[in-house]
Amino acid sequence: MLVCSDFKFIISHGLHVYSKSSRGLAYTSEYLGKQIETKMPEQPEILDAKGLTCPMPLLKAKLALNGLMSGQHLRVYATDAGSVRDFSVFSQQSGHALLESEEHDGVYTYLLEKK
Repeated sequence: MLVCSDFKFIISHGLHVYSKSSRGLAYTSEYLGKQIETKMPEQPEILDAKGLTCPMPLLKAKLALNGLMSGQHLRVYATDAGSVRDFSVFSQQSGHALLESEEHDGVYTYLLEKK
């Protein structure tokens, strides 16, 4: 059975129910009459801002975050070295959590969680 409604859907098969909402995928199973629910990690939205210079990586990230629900994640890839400071300050001022900030071979990767 598949029911679609406002970003939510439920797929039911036997004793297992999978549900997806703005907060991610949850797996509910019934074992010996008891409901067991496990949250499955949601894949972050991806923003490729490589090749863009300041302030474009941050501006594009702000726009992408505006389209997300609270608790959702955004992964940003940038090549502008100035973006390190930009994302750190933005996180502190906006309240969005900067979960990761890494650099590898000239590519800066940020993982943000929308507040």
